[in-house]
Amino acid sequence: GDWSSDVCSSDLNAYAVKNQGSCGSCWAFAAMGVVEAMKSIKDSTATGVYVAPVRLSEQEQVDCTSNTTANVAMFGKSYGNSGCSGGWMTNAWNFSRDWGMMTNADYAYTAVNGTCKYDRTKALLKTGLYGTVTSATALTRLAKGPMSIAVAAGNSVWRYYRSGFLTSADLCPTALDHGVMLVGYDTAPIGTVTCRDATSAEKTAAKCADGTTYNSTTGRCCKAPSRSEE
Repeated sequence: GDWSSDVCSSDLNAYAVKNQGSCGSCWAFAAMGVVEAMKSIKDSTATGVYVAPVRLSEQEQVDCTSNTTANVAMFGKSYGNSGCSGGWMTNAWNFSRDWGMMTNADYAYTAVNGTCKYDRTKALLKTGLYGTVTSATALTRLAKGPMSIAVAAGNSVWRYYRSGFLTSADLCPTALDHGVMLVGYDTAPIGTVTCRDATSAEKTAAKCADGTTYNSTTGRCCKAPSRSEE
């Protein structure tokens, strides 16, 4: 499944890759992106016609959920994030549940920490319930819409990734340090490959003519399935 190819996921405002700049606000993009997507899917399903996503403000999250004296005075408590120095999607949703979300049009992204400019009259949407999924329930949940996930990205394995599946053999670090939207998955099991019989000419080369790899044990040209999650 891949939500990036669904009509509710094709609107450029919600699903084009956004640029957080030099601000460590990935958590805000992951949190707001999922809310944008789920509202579009919900409204489109309810009306029977496509309802474009509302582009929400990541900057509101950066400025207003940071643990500052001014924010605690304004909202009565800290929501535990650190602006451009990091945060968690759940903290963003807690703030949005209590105070609502402004749109990007009303509170534009600047990619730097700023003073909270919250305007109750323009905070039109609120989040509802959210929960945590497990490896056993993730695909079932993903069938309902995109999800926010945390990944270990501060390493060379992630930085230089180009294609294929990352497994334990890649020695991937496990310290979670980056928030992203999960929009799809490949239905082929890990380890499944696409094969065809090799020609005699291909058997003499390291790579087959179509870019697949020749397996001398099976005598076939094989290619691993592409990965669809972003």
